[in-house]
Amino acid sequence: MAPSSLRADVFLAPAIPVVSSPIPDGAVPLWTATTSTLISSAHEAVLVDPLLTTAQATALADWIENTYPDKRLTHVYVTHGHGDHFFGLSTILARFPNVNVVATAGTLVHMEEQLSSSAKELWLTWFPNNQILFPASPPAKALDSQNLTINIEGHTLHAVPVGHSDTDESSFLWVPDLKMAVAGDVVYNGAYSYLAESLTAPLRQKWIDAIDKIKSFQPETVIVGHKLPGAVDGSWTLDATQDYIRLWDRLAGEAKNAEDMYEKMRKADPYKTGEFILWFSCQAQFPANGTASV
Repeated sequence: MAPSSLRADVFLAPAIPVVSSPIPDGAVPLWTATTSTLISSAHEAVLVDPLLTTAQATALADWIENTYPDKRLTHVYVTHGHGDHFFGLSTILARFPNVNVVATAGTLVHMEEQLSSSAKELWLTWFPNNQILFPASPPAKALDSQNLTINIEGHTLHAVPVGHSDTDESSFLWVPDLKMAVAGDVVYNGAYSYLAESLTAPLRQKWIDAIDKIKSFQPETVIVGHKLPGAVDGSWTLDATQDYIRLWDRLAGEAKNAEDMYEKMRKADPYKTGEFILWFSCQAQFPANGTASV
């Protein structure tokens, strides 16, 4: 079989400070390092998930131009609606004004929700002082539900909805020529997964099922949305993320409160990055003035 003329490159935006309440063990609140993937052919390219802040998106745009100055960015694909994977669109579109931004219909609805006043207020609490340039509305269109594909010089990329993962209406981008899944936040690598929207066992099982959907494609490469810098990508991250969700599921039934849950998770899985995401998820699982969800 002849090698594919497609290639993929990954930009890793480093962890950045978050304005947060103190974390129990004194860890510095940081937003976990985030990936953006560029899939390119001889003359064209598709970008997946254009990051969060203006600074991140500017660095990403510089990287694209410096890495492939002769390739034309034709599409941006957004894997899911969390703002850290699409707020950077404002900056990307200023640099590449003719690009087509696409997502599944479900992701587009979630993107609109992330641009509501209440959602933006939370993001601005975490990242104040004009770090984020919010789009006025999602500058994207929904892919045809009967044809969830992007074409790049005769090569077809497939958007695959998987339902709930770390949020609803998640998807991944399947690149058959490379046997590669660009997984967004369906899969993590060496980073604490965001469980704040998966507070019950049925929702966590849906996330496990979503990962099984990726497994069914038998990928050789899996690009995750958040990772420990330096961690090697691979299909092994599929099982690792499922194991983490099952660990959370078990400890959520044993922990007494958010602090206890945090301590138990850190003890059971101490080598991951992203303590802020872990602590935020623990607080959601065990609200101070409410009933814990399991």
